Amino acid sequence: MTPKLIERNLLRFKLVRGIRCLSLNILISASSSSCVQKIEIALDTFVDCHQMTAVTADKVKSQFCKFIASLHVEKEMLEFKQESERRCFYSSLMDKNTNYQNFMFIKNVLIMSHGNAAVESSFSINKAMLIEAMQGRSVIALRTVYDAVSNSEGLFKVDIAKQMILAARNAHSCYHEELKAEKLI
Repeated sequence: MTPKLIERNLLRFKLVRGIRCLSLNILISASSSSCVQKIEIALDTFVDCHQMTAVTADKVKSQFCKFIASLHVEKEMLEFKQESERRCFYSSLMDKNTNYQNFMFIKNVLIMSHGNAAVESSFSINKAMLIEAMQGRSVIALRTVYDAVSNSEGLFKVDIAKQMILAARNAHSCYHEELKAEKLI
């Protein structure tokens, strides 16, 4: 079963790994060099597919680095609620920053990440585009865990705390409590 999951996982594609640079969890928790590496992967893919020139990619990279280093943007990222749409978040920030090429790159990435969201259903930045079978809290939890493991440089370097072990043991009972709560509503 694991090989099948790995085979169907969209993160095996270079572009998908690169566009994770727009995930706010990564922008907040990761180092700036990690974000720069991710955007370089995405921009290289755009250049390879003739979606932009190398000169434009360099401009977008420098604009994006300045954008995420801005104190105003950093403050907005920390205040962002997980239930909100990232599309609206980025468009409101981009309206204030007039870097047209950076805005077009982010817009294209967000559009591409939703193209087959209902069909693929394993990757979407925007909660509203996911199929009904997967609840938003589940997606947020999965992305948070994945990003934390990625930022700790591998699965074997994650510190497993006692609280994590207890949470894993109690997961099934929490699941049943959630089901009961949904039935009461």
